[in-house]
Amino acid sequence: KETNSYVPPQQGTKPAYAWLRTKQDPTLPYAAVQSTPNDPLPSQPVRIDASESVDRLGNPCQNFVFDFGDGTPPLVSPTPVVNHAYDKPGSYPVRVTVTDREGKKANASLTQSVKDPKQAIGPPTAILSSQPKDTFPHEVVNFDASKSHDADGMPCKSFLWDFGDGTPKETTTGPLTQHKYAKIGSYPVVVQVTDKHGQNASASVQQRVSPDVPYKGGKNITPGTKPAYASLTQKKNPINSFHNEAPQDKTTPARTGLTQHHLPPYAGVRSTPTNALPQQNVLFDASESQ
Repeated sequence: KETNSYVPPQQGTKPAYAWLRTKQDPTLPYAAVQSTPNDPLPSQPVRIDASESVDRLGNPCQNFVFDFGDGTPPLVSPTPVVNHAYDKPGSYPVRVTVTDREGKKANASLTQSVKDPKQAIGPPTAILSSQPKDTFPHEVVNFDASKSHDADGMPCKSFLWDFGDGTPKETTTGPLTQHKYAKIGSYPVVVQVTDKHGQNASASVQQRVSPDVPYKGGKNITPGTKPAYASLTQKKNPINSFHNEAPQDKTTPARTGLTQHHLPPYAGVRSTPTNALPQQNVLFDASESQ
C-alpha cells in the first residue's frame, strides 16, 4: 500500500512537503446518515438526514446525492435533509454521497425498513455513527449502532463490524465498539446487525483519520495561519506579576503538521505562584498547549 512519509530537511534548507493521493485520502469529508422514523408504513414520509456530514475543517458539505434504494431516481440536493415515501414494505439500502466545497466526495448508508401491516415480522433497521468524526492514528474511535433495532423496536442481537482498514472483522453482542487506526486515510466502516429472527441489515459511515492531531479549539478557521507563541516573565519582585511577551528571535515557534490544511497548535503557559519570593520554587505549566 502507498503511504505518506516525511523526511526532515537538512539544516539551512527550507522543508519541502509532498503527499500521495491514495484510496484512503485523509482529506475526504466525513459522511453519516440517519432516518426518522426507522420503520414507517408504506406511503409514510421518511426524513433522511445527512447533516452530520462535514468537510475536513468541520464545515457543512455543499451537495448531497440521495439514493433511496427503491428504484426511484437519485435525488440531488443542496441541503442535507430530504423526505421520501416508499410505496411498498420491505428493506431498502439508502446511500448518500456528500461533496464538500473542494469537490471531494464520501459515502454513508443505512438500511431503511418499511413495515408490512399484514405481516408481524419485518426486517431490522441499521443505523451507525462514530465519535470523533476526525481522528488521528492510534486514537480510539467509538462506533455506535445502538439506534438499530428489530421490527418490534427491540435491540438487535449481534453486530458484525468491518472497520475498512483490512483488520479482521469483529462480532459483538452489544451495539458499541472501539477501534484504533494505524494509518491516516478515509475508511468505509460497515456494521451488519442481526435481529432475534436472524434477519440482517447494514449501515456505514466514512471515518476520517488525519495525519495530525485534530485542532479542538474551534472550527472554520482559515488554514495557513501563523504559529502560536506563548511565554511569560517571572519576576523576583513579589509586587510585580508575570506578563505575556513575544519569543526571542532565536527561539523555535510551535508548529504541527505536514500539510498546510492542518492548523498550528495552541500554545499556552502559566506559573504558580505568579509573585514568588527569591529562592522560592516556581511551577511552570504548559499542559494546556494542544
